[in-house]
Amino acid sequence: MKNIYLALLLLIMSAVGCSQKEDNELKWHSTKQAAINAGLKEDDLSSESILDEVTQDGETFILYSMKLEEHNIVFIANVVEKDGKYAWYRSEAGTGVNNVSQVVGETSTYSKKKYKVYLGIAEELKGPITLDGGGSVMPTVKKGIYYYIEPITK
Repeated sequence: MKNIYLALLLLIMSAVGCSQKEDNELKWHSTKQAAINAGLKEDDLSSESILDEVTQDGETFILYSMKLEEHNIVFIANVVEKDGKYAWYRSEAGTGVNNVSQVVGETSTYSKKKYKVYLGIAEELKGPITLDGGGSVMPTVKKGIYYYIEPITK
């Protein structure tokens, strides 16, 4: 039965994922908040779903979550700014964070920058997390979920 839930979860996450969008496919808004609200509305979510807004390396990320059955799904979107307008951009499907100590994945921004993302359930956090490239860091915890975002440099 657990395998059926996992398969269903992966199918839904794939269906909700976004492909790379071109400039003319993005919906541009006059404010960053309007772009965020429109992006959440696309996923039938509200601002209560937002875990955090993170600005790093000139990029703005919105981390948000939804509950599907007993699973927590975390999404990462990028707010794009161009010519004084703002757009919501999500390049990957959501990631389930239940029943695992940590999920490590990658996300890319509209400007093609790549980032490594570490996610997990806060109650599973026992201290600093170990980064793939070495070292450790204490992740941010919001609404029962922890995360850490680092740029991928190659």
